[in-house]
Amino acid sequence: MSSRITKHDQLSGRRSERVATDVPATLRVTSERGQTSCQVSAIDTSQHGVRIQSSFFSLAPGQTVELMMGEHRHSARGRVVWVRPSSSEHTLLLGIEILSIKP
Repeated sequence: MSSRITKHDQLSGRRSERVATDVPATLRVTSERGQTSCQVSAIDTSQHGVRIQSSFFSLAPGQTVELMMGEHRHSARGRVVWVRPSSSEHTLLLGIEILSIKP
């Protein structure tokens, strides 16, 4: 994956190119009430973030989450940047900025 910023990326505010994917993932949220996990779909990824589709719960921008995805279940800590309704009436889209990756 190239980290080169193109003119299109500069105009859209992107730091890196998005790659379409459809990968099952687990999203884990820790709060004062404990830890909650749910199955989600990673619908596109980039070097700096992931767009997630979830039918289980909504998060607020600024919340920190753990995301496990891929064949080897790599784990990443991320921050919710935005939450939007999807074209399906029963799901939401979440933009997650990757803060750190655990092998």
